[in-house]
Amino acid sequence: IEPAYLSGSNYTQGSAIPALVTKEFFSVYQSNPQWKKLVIRFELDIPQATLPNIKPAGSGVSQRGFSSAEASNSVEARSLASASLDGDVVAFIDDGCAFAHARFRSGDPAQINSLNLRVKRYWDMNERADSSPHIPPSLFAGELFPGENGRAFTDVDLKNLISEHVVGGQINEDELYRSLATGTRYGINRLAKPWAHGVHVMDLACGPYFAEDRMSTRTNAAAENPDWAAAQDAASEAPVIFVQLPMRTVQDTTLRGTMQQDVIKALDYILSQCSDTAKIVVNLSWGTLAGPHTGANLLEREIDLRIAASAGRLKVVVPAGNGRQSRTHAQFALAPLNDPQGRDSIALNWRNQPDDSTESYLELWFEDGVELEIDIQTPGGQSLGTVRRGDVKFLDYTGFVNWPVAQPDVILGAVYSDSLASSAQLGPGHGIVLALAPTFSRDGIRAVAPHGIWQVTVRNVSAMPAVIDGYIERDDTAADTRKGARQSYFDDPNYDYLAADDDEKVADSSDPAATYVRREGGFNSIGTGFATQKVGGVRKSDLHIADYSPDHHYSNRVQRAGTLIAREKANGNTMIYACCEESLTLRGIRAAGTRSGGTVRLIGTSLAAPQVVRDLVNGWAPEDLHA
Repeated sequence: IEPAYLSGSNYTQGSAIPALVTKEFFSVYQSNPQWKKLVIRFELDIPQATLPNIKPAGSGVSQRGFSSAEASNSVEARSLASASLDGDVVAFIDDGCAFAHARFRSGDPAQINSLNLRVKRYWDMNERADSSPHIPPSLFAGELFPGENGRAFTDVDLKNLISEHVVGGQINEDELYRSLATGTRYGINRLAKPWAHGVHVMDLACGPYFAEDRMSTRTNAAAENPDWAAAQDAASEAPVIFVQLPMRTVQDTTLRGTMQQDVIKALDYILSQCSDTAKIVVNLSWGTLAGPHTGANLLEREIDLRIAASAGRLKVVVPAGNGRQSRTHAQFALAPLNDPQGRDSIALNWRNQPDDSTESYLELWFEDGVELEIDIQTPGGQSLGTVRRGDVKFLDYTGFVNWPVAQPDVILGAVYSDSLASSAQLGPGHGIVLALAPTFSRDGIRAVAPHGIWQVTVRNVSAMPAVIDGYIERDDTAADTRKGARQSYFDDPNYDYLAADDDEKVADSSDPAATYVRREGGFNSIGTGFATQKVGGVRKSDLHIADYSPDHHYSNRVQRAGTLIAREKANGNTMIYACCEESLTLRGIRAAGTRSGGTVRLIGTSLAAPQVVRDLVNGWAPEDLHA
């Protein structure tokens, strides 16, 4: 457990404590009644093979290997607390912070006393090397953050690093970032390439130029900036906090790895670095696809709790997502069992691609009172046993169903879970999760699942009608990583994948109701909370919503209770749109690359979000942005 969460009442904004646990945790939890009283609920991420070495707890020693008293009383901890950032603060939880970029500094690099950096706090969450070449170990012994799992820097630390790489009055940025990477366990330099997602987003949110200044399609004459005059706004002067997500999270584009705990810790770190009066706007340009989409994910709940605890000081902006055309969302209604007036079952085609080196996940979400059964058929035509309420079942590599004991070479897992105290928002609701092994193994040792169409037949066996959402989790390769991921999708024969609009004619079919794949609802599944600001993307040339961005114009289909769509249809649109494309032929938005003087063009709603961050820092109210 990070020392910050053991230090008293300073970090009680949420209800969950992120922790890295070993298998001994479960033995203690199972055998100790006191633990069962203390721990109301725990949610597990996928086990990781390369976690930091957690030292065993001793008398008066935290699980991070040093006493809590030392953490709270050290000189370093007090100095950090006394230097809290105030006023407007812009924060980023992302990947790739080019803190030495000319757009985020002023003064003479050769004169360290004159050098001013916009990045005032930087937490690299990647595991530290055994011996970091830059920061003395004593600094970490007293930090409330980040414990053993990373390195934290103030702007003074960063300026000292820069001063070691000034040649002829200029910063050797290549060597600076390469040297910084050597302080991490695996030495991965996320700034080695000409572009990085984090610095691109940071430039759009608080760089010296507005997004329109860099556009070729300048249809708004007032936004033109032929002289490249720097912006005179609060955002371009605000101090910056940047949290670098670790590679284990950057590479995992699902919510099943370490993203939830890492983002929670990042938010708490950001809050810990600011005064009680600071106004903080956090850009979280990250996203997944699967989940209940009701705001009930653990991460969504924790973000909402921190926003509520801030009394208006904290705003968190998230992109709406890029999944509108990905065919990862199915939505359908089933009649009660044996109802002669309607269908009580449907067969979903879940196509898993060849050469996929990562797991694939399909989730079904439904309302209280609904009872489902599902039958699964492999691409080879083998029918598996029916999955019913409470089941946890596995299929092994030999093709035999082993219920309920998992074998070492499992290729399919099926879990039917009930809501756990959903009225207290402690659980995401009723759901069924199918987990499929990779279809390709690089080492030839791990068992692989057959690729092709896995047919999932969903049957309503309750006496009430059912509205069901199916979501396939995001499974692509994160930027500049080689993970071998390939996105699975629903292969609906009635779906018109060339259609551009999302209404009842979404399918090129005489019976649109037969189409279960839906473009509406392809939201970022960590962006359906109640307090976060969601941002979709439009083209600058005609203000048409980008083909990958969710659209708030919804069909007349009945929605599952509590989803973001149901809330928006009842209460009105809460999404803001910003530009993420210049035109049909000029894709994306241009902003800073990793090196001073360089710019790159990236696409996605993650680039629309920081533009709204900028507006919020500059004093715009959300209702003004909606207008």
